[in-house]
Amino acid sequence: MLIALGIDDKGKREVLGVQVSLSEAEVYWREFLGDLQKRGMHGTKLIISDAHSSIKAARKAIMPGVAWQRYQLHLQQNAQAYVTKQSKKRVVAADIRAVFNAPSANEAKRQLDLLMINIKTVCQSLPSGLRIISLKVNRVFSLSFRATCFVI
Repeated sequence: MLIALGIDDKGKREVLGVQVSLSEAEVYWREFLGDLQKRGMHGTKLIISDAHSSIKAARKAIMPGVAWQRYQLHLQQNAQAYVTKQSKKRVVAADIRAVFNAPSANEAKRQLDLLMINIKTVCQSLPSGLRIISLKVNRVFSLSFRATCFVI
């Protein structure tokens, strides 16, 4: 099942679309995103989803100028997989949440810098690549959903 939730400029969340498909193949995501646009969805600034290659490819094909972000929960879980000490896994997850929950882009950058310093002490093999995406939007949304595909 493919589901898109949206947030309008006032912060109101609503279901934009639901579609039953045979799989999460790119063709179905393309059809789904294209249908959302045909039905009037516009002004999309950010898509939050899992890192499945099919949704990422469909986004690039249908909405090439729209930024993408991975679910916070998946990012936390993947980062924790590289931490060998059980006691440090929660610390890493909390540090990642601090980045996402920062009140401003500058504070998020500061929290990310701290995370990258702290994480090197508990994990030498974590892949690099965490970065802050700055969006030119009139309002910053506090997203309480941590494992939902959002189209903003």
